[in-house]
Amino acid sequence: MALQVGVSCPVRVCIGSVNQFVRPWGILKSQVQALPRSSGTSPKQCRLAQLFVGVCVVFRQGRKTRHGIMASCSPISRQEETACSLIDGILQNVCETGQVPVRNQPMEYSPEPKVSPVGKAFAGSLVKELLEHGLHPDRAEVGAAVLCLMLGGVDEAHNLVTPHSWPAPTSFGGPPRRGSEVRQEAAYCHVIVHRMEGENVGEFGTGFNNSNYWIGNAFGSKSHEIFPELKQRAAEVFTGCAEAESALRSMSCDWDPRVFNRLCAKALRSGNQALLDSCSAMQAHELRLLFNHVTGAVEKTRAA
Repeated sequence: MALQVGVSCPVRVCIGSVNQFVRPWGILKSQVQALPRSSGTSPKQCRLAQLFVGVCVVFRQGRKTRHGIMASCSPISRQEETACSLIDGILQNVCETGQVPVRNQPMEYSPEPKVSPVGKAFAGSLVKELLEHGLHPDRAEVGAAVLCLMLGGVDEAHNLVTPHSWPAPTSFGGPPRRGSEVRQEAAYCHVIVHRMEGENVGEFGTGFNNSNYWIGNAFGSKSHEIFPELKQRAAEVFTGCAEAESALRSMSCDWDPRVFNRLCAKALRSGNQALLDSCSAMQAHELRLLFNHVTGAVEKTRAA
């Protein structure tokens, strides 16, 4: 089966069954490196294939379908090559799947994560693309972190946002960015990073405990600009799932990230598929809204 990836990506991805899950970058190293360099396929086109196939593998893995990925590159024009967008590919996949899976993902706390499905180079490519769209470097890094979270790149996201939201240097994120214009958004990303860490013990207790700390750091007693729309989306997404509907009723007039954290924890512990799907769908909405909030200037530029 052939699949066109992204909005205007020239890479054709062929999907074939395999008997077990394989780490995305393991597939890429063996299969993308084997792409023929003859018949007009350039190294840059092969790199585009690698990045886009990585997006597809991660999302199919997140949906728990047992598929392996093989890619082939065909020659494209310079205009088409320029039109390719990593960001469009990621956002389109989130739209199509409608979910960003709830996770119990151990973190490495390393500047170069080895187990992550994303990788430092991929995260850097996202930052670069956002910079090319004219974003301030602070917003480019936090926007890239949100995209990494969409792909399950928890460590890469953590490394990008920590300098913007933590006052001391760290071994994985480097020195702090004093006066970052996206400190609150970086702290919000921290909420999601450690929610995805789940019940694993990290730098300050379990991921869920750390996530709750960052809720206080990011919002205090205040709301956030995307909360009203989150609450509205939840009324649609949670319909038909009794436990999710009950959690939504327990919230005040605004979206409550602590209640959502508890709901995600319950979904992971119980293995209730309907609840896992509801939480994963809400997490997808949350990340898209947060990305648009962080990179609003880029979105307006693209629409113009």
